[in-house]
Amino acid sequence: DFEGEGDVRMMCSSSPVFTSILFLYLQRTFNQEEVHQVVKESVDSCLGSAVFTHAKVALWQATIVENSLKRLAALNKPFKYVVTCMISQNTGGATHTAHTCFWDAETDGKLMTCAFSVSIL
Repeated sequence: DFEGEGDVRMMCSSSPVFTSILFLYLQRTFNQEEVHQVVKESVDSCLGSAVFTHAKVALWQATIVENSLKRLAALNKPFKYVVTCMISQNTGGATHTAHTCFWDAETDGKLMTCAFSVSIL
């Protein structure tokens, strides 16, 4: 066990085996910030300042999902990704969704991100 970041640096500099193990662990650990950035950029590049148009929703959803999956795959991480996209016009009605997953809490993770646009709302 190690106490903190300084201990990790000390152990990494003194042990090539530990460095390799730490690198492999970090490569196999779900990084929410990295995934969030990929998804956010995919949403932003597709929607930009678009005005809500019901006829375009299916294309927007497909584009966001495809771009997100391509960019996540390009990270070369040993994960399987599931991307869903819901776009709705804010009409004051409620939206309910439910999801369930089974995974290894040590290495796997989830990320839910919401993007709101004044022009789309």
